Amino acid sequence: MKRAGTKTTALIIALSMLLTCCTWLTAVFGVKTARAEGAAQWTPDTTLLKANPDSTVRGPFDSTSGFIDIVGQVNGQVQYTVRIDDGSDNRGPVETYPIKTWGGRVGYETQFDFDSFETEIDFTYLNKTPDAPKDTWGEENVKGEQLNLMLSSVTAGLYFGNDGCMITVQRQRDQAATPEDESRNYFFTVTSGGNGTSDVTFKGNGKAPDYANTNDPDFASGYSGWLMSFATDVLSFKISSEGDNYLLTISEAADAESKLVITMPKATLAKGIEEKVYMAYGGLNAGTGVVRFNKLTCDDTKAYEASIASKVATINDYCTAVQDLSDSSKIAAANALRKQVSLDGFRNYDRAYFQPKVDAANELFSQYLDIDSLEDIVEDTLTNLQAKLSNAADNAALAEIYSLAADAATFASMAKELDADRGAALQTKVDEVNADIYEKAKTIVTSYMNAYENAVNSIKNLADLQTSSVKRADAVAYLDKLTDTDKTELYKKLEDTDKVYSEKNSVAGWEGSLKSLAISSDGKTISYGALAGGGMSSDVHTRDASTLSFTESKMAVNNFTMSFSIDKLAASTGWISIGLMAKPNSFSTSQDNDPVDGVPKVQNNPGLMFLISPYANGSAKVELFFIKLTTTDFYAALLNELTFDYEIGKPIEISVKAPDKDKDSYLEISIGGQDFPKKRIDNAAIASVFGKDYEGYLNICQMGGDQSNNCYEVTLNKINGHDAASADIAKVTALPDKNDPEPTPTPNPDPTTPGCGGNVAFAGMAVFGAAALVTAVVAMIRKKRENH
Repeated sequence: MKRAGTKTTALIIALSMLLTCCTWLTAVFGVKTARAEGAAQWTPDTTLLKANPDSTVRGPFDSTSGFIDIVGQVNGQVQYTVRIDDGSDNRGPVETYPIKTWGGRVGYETQFDFDSFETEIDFTYLNKTPDAPKDTWGEENVKGEQLNLMLSSVTAGLYFGNDGCMITVQRQRDQAATPEDESRNYFFTVTSGGNGTSDVTFKGNGKAPDYANTNDPDFASGYSGWLMSFATDVLSFKISSEGDNYLLTISEAADAESKLVITMPKATLAKGIEEKVYMAYGGLNAGTGVVRFNKLTCDDTKAYEASIASKVATINDYCTAVQDLSDSSKIAAANALRKQVSLDGFRNYDRAYFQPKVDAANELFSQYLDIDSLEDIVEDTLTNLQAKLSNAADNAALAEIYSLAADAATFASMAKELDADRGAALQTKVDEVNADIYEKAKTIVTSYMNAYENAVNSIKNLADLQTSSVKRADAVAYLDKLTDTDKTELYKKLEDTDKVYSEKNSVAGWEGSLKSLAISSDGKTISYGALAGGGMSSDVHTRDASTLSFTESKMAVNNFTMSFSIDKLAASTGWISIGLMAKPNSFSTSQDNDPVDGVPKVQNNPGLMFLISPYANGSAKVELFFIKLTTTDFYAALLNELTFDYEIGKPIEISVKAPDKDKDSYLEISIGGQDFPKKRIDNAAIASVFGKDYEGYLNICQMGGDQSNNCYEVTLNKINGHDAASADIAKVTALPDKNDPEPTPTPNPDPTTPGCGGNVAFAGMAVFGAAALVTAVVAMIRKKRENH
């Protein structure tokens, strides 16, 4: 959640420094410094852009590109991404344009081998808004836009502290340059972070100067990187392993001799980087221009592409064959290829890319089929279907069966148009098989439904809740494919089981969302977790939310304590938030205005919130946010941050306390035994958000995990001194008024009981004090007499 852009803000380097560094690089690396001439080799598809290039309204997102939308994880959304059909047999380049807002980034659906990662990117339009008027190229464009290429343990891209590294690419513009005459000077930085360690920027050949537009000048002043000049904007990035180091080689795609080699010690990189990594990219706080990924691969991807190569060739041959069906021999040849077409083993993006091609070829092929060919196709399809039907035992098998059944029905319908009798006979065979499918589907769905019911009846903890959720998804996957009678019966069973699940996934006084999990096994503590796809939302009932809120009553924001423990880390580094908010919902990081009232969405739910990022090494970073009714930028609400140590399953204490009710009294805020030392909040500020009663709603939310529901698990132990599952957690002793006298201890009349010694000592001190006072008065009187 930390705005990584504050650490990677655009770097402004003066022309003299550029020329000096370029000269040095040329001497050391043999770098070319020629400027690229002529027009760009490609032009962004501006028809895909919205009217406002900076709009946060999402444009088309091409599922064939391999890139994935990460909405719900960060605010960043994609303006458009499209896989270009360049006429080749395989996938063409991907053109993508993240929206120019904080969090504007794009993920990728499959992982890569870090030690063989390779990509080729065309940066021609890195710092150009397509179709922008030339007179808009002013001071703002001098610094150039940046692209952050992130290789990390999380699908949403690198957050500082995640396992991984980030390669920041920034084109430095000559201040005198025009769009037609620009330098190809690039500044690269490579940052590593992970497991709670401080982020490490590998030292380059030139230290970037301080820059003004950053919230973290200490970090900015230490940022270091490499300045490089190229003759082209098409650059290749390759990572390789060599002994104790990883080598990052950046070169011109057309001329590998012009290259920069950056050494990254394996001991410095986080341990998780040694394995598979996710790739994401974006401009983060500034956005980035349109770029093209010409290549994106690794050893594993190359092996995958080799495994489907023959199938791709068959698909392409089939698509070509159906273009000429002028005689029966060509029809037969095309039909033979059609039987060999298979998308088994294809990744999602390739399946999405090739399936429409196959469908189009089938449509064209069907127009030339005679009744004999159609009969042959239907018979073959039904034979294949029945073979799969006999062994079907799960939803995956049903998916294949329904796909084949749809094909058989389509061809049988076509046959009836050519020959009513023979077509009807084929349809009868299809109907007979469909009856068998219904029976098989009922058996499989009923089996899943029973498994869901059994799982729900056995719920005792968070793991059981997660298991039940998975089994429910299996049970409903093909429920609607059954006959009406069967659906009525099984939907009733589903409704009854859902009711039991809801009763077990609940704690009195608390309200969960569709992705939150909560259970109290002992009647004292609350176990909290989440399902995949959770996160924050503007409404506690929104489907993509993991929020758990205490809605029974509000509680004092300036007189609050809580004890909790982190029992299980998520599969990927994320965060846990604990908030005292004006509404019983989670917070919002949106920079958009509400479409109804025009108010920034972040103001919809102001409050005080701890954002906790626990790391595997036993340290946790905490960011303290105070969102006000005037806040327009979520990250402007960040007051402070600190790091504390924790142990899995051991209590962590939170305390938010004011000494009294006076409006000028400051809150003392701590977590994990550490105090937040600066940017303190007084009661007046709390009242401006929560009112004079200083009361808000407690909620907990999380982001992390993966599609297997490997999310954070947290135990809430005590809240305001009461058991977390108690109905009394909002009850606290009222804060005193500022001028209230301190309570006087009642003397203990029995000198033999505990506390007597203290009273005796007090009495002794009183006698001693009185004697001293008398002595002083006598001395003063004597001195006065002597003076007279």
